[in-house]
Amino acid sequence: MNLGTLNKINNSDRILKKKITFAKNEGLLICGGSDFHYLNKNEENVLGKFSIPYEYLEKIKEANLKHNR
Repeated sequence: MNLGTLNKINNSDRILKKKITFAKNEGLLICGGSDFHYLNKNEENVLGKFSIPYEYLEKIKEANLKHNR
């Protein structure tokens, strides 16, 4: 489940918590997304400044290993 890069540009804290709870309850993997849509000419370029918690990466790696066995 792509949670809109897990950032506050696209989501409020309340919305992020709801999405994360839903994903965990449904057994979905949480990722940060693979594309970038935010560029504001009046602000600093934030490309590459967001990340996901390491625990989510570990779960993605585990799922990949299980899938490729």
